[in-house]
Amino acid sequence: MQTKSFASSHGSLLARIPMAIGIAGASLASLAVVAGTPQVGVIYQDNFSGSSSAPLKGAAPTVHNGTDATWTADAVWKANGSVDESPSNSASYGNAYLSFKPTSGHIYTLSEKVNATANAPGTTNSWIGLGFVTSETLGHPFYENAGPFILDYVPNSGSQIVTYTGPGLTCPHGYPYPRTGEQHLRMVLDTRGVRWTVRFSDNGKALGPMYSYTTNPEIVAVSFGTSSATGTVAAFGLTSATVPGPTTRGSGIANK
Repeated sequence: MQTKSFASSHGSLLARIPMAIGIAGASLASLAVVAGTPQVGVIYQDNFSGSSSAPLKGAAPTVHNGTDATWTADAVWKANGSVDESPSNSASYGNAYLSFKPTSGHIYTLSEKVNATANAPGTTNSWIGLGFVTSETLGHPFYENAGPFILDYVPNSGSQIVTYTGPGLTCPHGYPYPRTGEQHLRMVLDTRGVRWTVRFSDNGKALGPMYSYTTNPEIVAVSFGTSSATGTVAAFGLTSATVPGPTTRGSGIANK
């Protein structure tokens, strides 16, 4: 009877202990994201819910790690992710970035939903691009300090999607397949080996083979930018995962 009585009076409390532990664990995980750059999970996510009349500069992404959690951006970018089409901005370069330094042993996925709709008046061959960058610098051609990165050209403006593996338009590969509307650009940077690798895709379609770096890029931020294009970035994200794979022995190239 005593045993039965104990179970009756304390059973519900004991049953709640695993739930409480689970909640505490989730809270700690959330704190890890806010307190510093997480090793696993969402690092940055932005759905650009701000106003089209407000600047992106100084706005915080929807989810961030708390380390440097506001956008640094040129005036061409607005808080809703659109490009300012005013005459003073329509024919210029414009960049935006969030600080980030990758560490070895992780797989980082950088993604963007983008729609580069048209060339700014008086311009041609315009694009909106996404990439890891090696310098936190505004007001310059995005590709000068980016690598790896990917550009979405406006329809009928040269190659539709072009991937690059390093600064200064290094190792370009163009994919001029027909497409309209929003594109989902993605780069997967694998830092688990001595030689880092990167894969590119658009709307789930692989863009070329995996690239293996001879010299790993010194990445300091994640960024997107434009060259005289009108359009919108609807979503931006950076995630990290730890997956068993290449070690520091041998070439360290992932065979996926």
